[in-house]
Amino acid sequence: MADSAELNEPSGVAIDLLGNLFISDSYNNRIRIVNLGTGMIYTIAGDGISGFSGDGGIANLAELDYPENVAFDASDNMYIADNGNNRIRKVSAPLGIKELSSGVRVEVYPNPSSGVFAFSFLGSHEKANLIIYNMLGEKVYSTQFNSNAIQIDLIGRPAGVYMYRVVNENGEAVTNGKLIIQ
Repeated sequence: MADSAELNEPSGVAIDLLGNLFISDSYNNRIRIVNLGTGMIYTIAGDGISGFSGDGGIANLAELDYPENVAFDASDNMYIADNGNNRIRKVSAPLGIKELSSGVRVEVYPNPSSGVFAFSFLGSHEKANLIIYNMLGEKVYSTQFNSNAIQIDLIGRPAGVYMYRVVNENGEAVTNGKLIIQ
């Protein structure tokens, strides 16, 4: 629960378009998300190790160095003031539609959901894998697909934020985002 979380110099807060509270947990090198409905707190960015890595990957596996503040734009992209690295880091808003560099458009709906999500891939694509991670970075679901649409069932998983990653046959990540189970 958020009221028992061990934050270490929380220095900035922001609220996203879904009403979640985000906290810059500076000395823990993390950005935390608090679901105001349940009071649960999760790490959304930063692995707790002071450093610089993870651009283009899953946000909670990245290294940050004293993230001082967090903000959101009108598209719900998250920006982290990574003070120790003298950088602004962007975590793309993964909800809804995301345009891939390969020209493939990904739609995830409904999102948030009770656990059943439909992924739609518009444009050309190759065989790929869809991998779902919990907020601890643990793989909770994986499937291979080569169609334009798939449906996944995560019913029975705890409510919260999950990260998805689509990986091509060569093991290269082509997109990632977040799913919310209510």
